[in-house]
Amino acid sequence: HGTEPWIGVGKHIRATVRLRPPWRAQLPTDFPEWSYCAQLGVQWVGAAPASALSVWSVQEGWRERLLNVIAHHRAVVRRWIEELYPASTRSLALALLLGDRSELIPQQKREFALSGVSHVLAISGLHVGIIAGMVVIVVGFLRWGWLRWVLFTLAVTLFVLLTGAQPSALRAGVMAGLGFGMYLLGRLPHPVNIVAAVALALLLIDPGLAFSPSFQLSVLATLGIVVLFEPCSAWLQQHFPHLPRSA
Repeated sequence: HGTEPWIGVGKHIRATVRLRPPWRAQLPTDFPEWSYCAQLGVQWVGAAPASALSVWSVQEGWRERLLNVIAHHRAVVRRWIEELYPASTRSLALALLLGDRSELIPQQKREFALSGVSHVLAISGLHVGIIAGMVVIVVGFLRWGWLRWVLFTLAVTLFVLLTGAQPSALRAGVMAGLGFGMYLLGRLPHPVNIVAAVALALLLIDPGLAFSPSFQLSVLATLGIVVLFEPCSAWLQQHFPHLPRSA
């Protein structure tokens, strides 16, 4: 992406390629090509020189228009970040705000990994939660609950799309929309049901997410939190009564 600007969404490419099935990783340092291709729904891997590629046709449906609009606005936000932040912190700002880690140098990634905070560089539930909290405060003055929910959903959806629609962000965004909607309706949401509903909805939209390690870890980690939080909290209060009680 970026090296061939004439290749875009909706363009059908014609080329003579050498096909082979995806390879499984043999060593821990090998790229997990098989699982990566399974996540994308790719069954074959092809290689061709750039000089042998050509645009065969251009398709412009609603999906292609939407993806092009998102890519355009993502590029606009990227230019704003590049203008606002100096070169020394620009790469971190791009990673934190857009999930773009392409400009991070290996030393920065290693330092974040060693400090145990590398998760902040990947757009996930933490980022969606911060955005969702800010939006709730902004729309809190509105009297109509349905309007608050619509504005909340639009803002969270826009953020998820601009940051690349990562599986963990998709999961958090759908959960935020469902949770806020049930709150406005005055109903007490059941966390396990919400996690299951979100996972099922996302898999119906994109079955390939079932092979995504990011999606699997995100759903299982969230499910573990909602299931084990109360028992772990009770155990801690029993053995360490001086600890502050959870809300």
